[in-house]
Amino acid sequence: MLIGKRIGPFSIERELGSGAMGTVYRATYHRDDGRQGPVALKVVSIGLLSNEGALARFERESAILKQLRHPHIVRLIATGHYQKTPFIAMEYVDGKALDRVLSERGRLGWEDVVTYGKHLCEALQHAHEKGIIHRDLKPSNLMLTKGGQLKLTDFGIAKDTDVTALTAQNNTIGTAAYMSPEQCQGKQLTARSDLYALGVVFYELLTGKKPFTAETTMDLFWKHVKEKAVRPAKLVPDLPVWLDNLVMFLLEKEVEQRPIDAATVGRMLADIQEKVTAGVSAGETVAKSRKVDRKLGDGPLDDADKAAAQAIRGKKKKRNRRPWYEAGWVRAVPLVVALVAMVGGITYLVWPEGMDARFARVEKAPPELRLEAAREFLDSYRKSADPRVEKVREVFRTEVAREKERILLKRLGGKLEANSEGFDPDLYPEAVAALKAERAGDLEAAARKWTAIQTKGSGDPARLPDDVEIVRGNLGWIAAVHLADIGTGVKTATASVREKLAEARTFEKPLPADGPEGSAVRGFLFEEYKDAPRAKKEWLATAEQFANDPDKRPWMLLAAQRAFAIGDGKDEPEARAKRLDEIVTERTAPLRADPTNTAAQRTARNTARELALLYDADPAEAVRAAVQRARAAADQTKGTGG
Repeated sequence: MLIGKRIGPFSIERELGSGAMGTVYRATYHRDDGRQGPVALKVVSIGLLSNEGALARFERESAILKQLRHPHIVRLIATGHYQKTPFIAMEYVDGKALDRVLSERGRLGWEDVVTYGKHLCEALQHAHEKGIIHRDLKPSNLMLTKGGQLKLTDFGIAKDTDVTALTAQNNTIGTAAYMSPEQCQGKQLTARSDLYALGVVFYELLTGKKPFTAETTMDLFWKHVKEKAVRPAKLVPDLPVWLDNLVMFLLEKEVEQRPIDAATVGRMLADIQEKVTAGVSAGETVAKSRKVDRKLGDGPLDDADKAAAQAIRGKKKKRNRRPWYEAGWVRAVPLVVALVAMVGGITYLVWPEGMDARFARVEKAPPELRLEAAREFLDSYRKSADPRVEKVREVFRTEVAREKERILLKRLGGKLEANSEGFDPDLYPEAVAALKAERAGDLEAAARKWTAIQTKGSGDPARLPDDVEIVRGNLGWIAAVHLADIGTGVKTATASVREKLAEARTFEKPLPADGPEGSAVRGFLFEEYKDAPRAKKEWLATAEQFANDPDKRPWMLLAAQRAFAIGDGKDEPEARAKRLDEIVTERTAPLRADPTNTAAQRTARNTARELALLYDADPAEAVRAAVQRARAAADQTKGTGG
């Protein structure tokens, strides 16, 4: 038991809960400036210390939380190790989880659901914009503060890339009752997968019941994929029709038929709130809107709404008197018009779609449908000399390369090197060796291997996946992308970070803290402060974090290359503290000589800020003391016009 013990600046008070991954404690955070505050300290279970996969998931959660800074997401305070056991210190939320609130109240009023829903949509949109999919959205992971604020928690199984080595290809990780159809089927997930889970959460909060229940997990999966949920308004008759429609919109089986993003859902919730507050009926909405503006799935109007619509439009009941123009020849005209329209409609449906329309479909296709759109286009036009065909070939080539590269990365991450996907047997070992060289940071060796693969396996971009040569071509296309990242991607990423760091120092702007840029800034700063062990650790963590994300490969390559160049070194807190003291003394010397020197003042403030970023939560007291010295020097510049 850790209760009563001290872990770095944290003193543990009591246990809050425990699960498969570890135990969460309430602890007090003793800051260097004397301030204290509560935190939630998550410590890995001792039984998992030898489980590399579990430790990787734990480290992954902290890496994801570092990227998230939002008032409706639980905030990361610090990470570290206690006697070789990893821990995460997070914001302590004084309140209750929504599942507990639900068990106490049975169900929530729609007004509360709309309010909490807007908070949750803001949190999800922030995470999704960072490329992070939560994958386990449910009431127990939603904390409600005493002040009525909602906090999204538990990113333990979230993923921040399209592919992760921590999850098998067809693994349906998550909580079955809240999983999207694509998640149940082990398919690729997108941000809209979280929106389906959001619909399940709304349904349960509004009705007190889940949309689907079953005796077995497989039966529950089947219902998510095939069965349509009963409308929540059937269970809660006084539910606003717009909210009822929104829940069903979120629960659509097809990904493309759900709302485009969480921000859209948030706006719809705000609109619902305004409509009900203003006392607008569904009939009034229909009466005042054009047909094309009405939302798909708004549902049938009840008698009251129909009457309201009729009253607003000012319609009168039809009289029984027959109009004079109902002669036989006049009544035949609509039949002729209908016949012409029917023939025209059939012609439109069977008429082949033109190149313009198909090319536009490729350009507008979301990532998960881009390959299929390109394949359909090339099926019809790959022999055409139109320049758009070459553009679609490039799209096709890139998407196939990405798809096949995901397989390579997964197999490499799972230490499965057998060529079970049918890649060219002569090139496959070279591709595996090139990927290993990249991860080791030996980019020169990786470039040589990719060049050889590209030369031997160029492939034909006009061919389709059912052609034999496509296999060889895949590796050639993958090689071309990797060579570009090694050649220019790493240089561009390095220049970007150096520029941001210089700009932050010149104009005293905040340093990037999130994503690959934030990780790279910390890596370069550790190097600048002559802390090779911490620099290497930061670079290795960055390389691991982005190892399976093709879009962020240049950052992975940069991190691996820097770690490779640093070599091995012993991590000694005493030596680190001494070195930081020397750096602080050296950098503040000009300020001591001339307190009015604005350049010296700026250097002191930048030094204090950078050391606080790197060492504020360091477990070594002597290291934190060096940070405090830098802060004290920076404080002297206040009020001096610097």
